[in-house]
Amino acid sequence: ITERERLEREVHQIGMREQRRIGQELHDGLGQELTGLSYLAAGLHQRLRENGRPEAESAAELANGIPPVLGQLREIVRGLIPLNLDSEALIPALQQLVTTMEKQTGVSCRLDADPEALPTDDDAAVQLYRIAQEAITNAVKHGQCGEIVVSLKPRNGNTEFTVRDDGVGLRVEAIASGGCGLRVMQYRARVIGGRMDVRSATDDGTSLVFTIPLSGSQGGNDLTASSA
Repeated sequence: ITERERLEREVHQIGMREQRRIGQELHDGLGQELTGLSYLAAGLHQRLRENGRPEAESAAELANGIPPVLGQLREIVRGLIPLNLDSEALIPALQQLVTTMEKQTGVSCRLDADPEALPTDDDAAVQLYRIAQEAITNAVKHGQCGEIVVSLKPRNGNTEFTVRDDGVGLRVEAIASGGCGLRVMQYRARVIGGRMDVRSATDDGTSLVFTIPLSGSQGGNDLTASSA
């Protein structure tokens, strides 16, 4: 088990380095090209409009269409490049995340965090943040929920990190198959020595509970689930 956990961590680190490389190439290459094209299209539109050319409308569509694509690219890059996030910055980062998600989705999102529950390991902080992103996105897409609560609490010498929604709940087969990103979140918990528990009931929402060692020491790596 110890050797498997060591190998999982090593694979995880290799994957993070590759993600960083791809993200940096997208940012420095494609991102810069799109930015340049955006300026060129805006300039073309301006000149055509000043000359009263009928092509100005098409140029305007081109100029207005590039920035949204560039924004999507930046979101992809943000997801690929590892966060520069340490343990002390986790709570402010989570607060910003729930605030942003509430504005973007219209679903009520709030954070209930105890500073005493902050893990001491910076990698654990990054993984918990990524877990929150995945869990909130899944709840909005699949849970048909009206409220999402992210909580961070100390429990029995561990960090208990929970993302709870009041939606329709997950089916037993969805939990068993690891759908809706559950396998990704389980893996993220495992590489920092933690475990994930799925608690779901029909029409009573879903709670994803992650138990992470406060000190970053090795913990369990199983997934338990209950569904009604």
